[in-house]
Amino acid sequence: MKSRFALLVVATFVTSLAIAASYYEAIQEGLANPLPAKQFRQLEKAATKNFANADQYYGLARRFGDTTEKVWAIIYGEVFCNLTQDETLQAEMGRQVFEWFSDSIKFNGGKMTVDLTHHAQLSSSGGPPFETSFELSIVFGALGNSELDPLTIAGLAKLRRKQLAIWKQRQLPVTQVTNWQQSITAASHYEAYNYWLFRHARRTEFDAWVLEHQTEYEAWLEWRSKNVMQLASPDFHRVRLAG
Repeated sequence: MKSRFALLVVATFVTSLAIAASYYEAIQEGLANPLPAKQFRQLEKAATKNFANADQYYGLARRFGDTTEKVWAIIYGEVFCNLTQDETLQAEMGRQVFEWFSDSIKFNGGKMTVDLTHHAQLSSSGGPPFETSFELSIVFGALGNSELDPLTIAGLAKLRRKQLAIWKQRQLPVTQVTNWQQSITAASHYEAYNYWLFRHARRTEFDAWVLEHQTEYEAWLEWRSKNVMQLASPDFHRVRLAG
């Protein structure tokens, strides 16, 4: 019996590795220098184990940014911006998250397409894939938003606010990240937060907004200084949400 059990465990382990490898290969299809599946998996495992450490998210966000799964690049990039104390890297990542959004939301002849995921995985809760829910809520949040073509900070802030409202209304997975965004919204700082997050992506727009909303922006900075992001769980990680 022990030998059969051992064989079963080994077979299950090998199968899970094969599934993981196929996932990482699929999301990196077409890349000139894809990261080996084992190394990609290690990046995710390290981040999940040390989920409160900002350093875990920079490389993970950049790596997912090179794949078809921009959903995770955006989520991990935003978390990095909130956790890191390195202002240079924070500026770089905020600009990059904006660009991932911009590259994924396209208009052609008045028709909008959103391309954030090609390889969504079933949710461990039995619900729809997290990536699909994220993408669809972006689509619905973008409806009627003229400031997405071309993308502006104002337009993206409106889109993300609507996405957050849709997420709550449809009772989609509550995570540390959605809780963080909801707390900012409840404190009436969500617009200022988005201008802060994406300030280096469109500096002229940011400067013009701050000129007219100086008190609002300073209130956000003061609130943030007293309410830093604190993660109690890696419940927003792909490996936790996927089945």
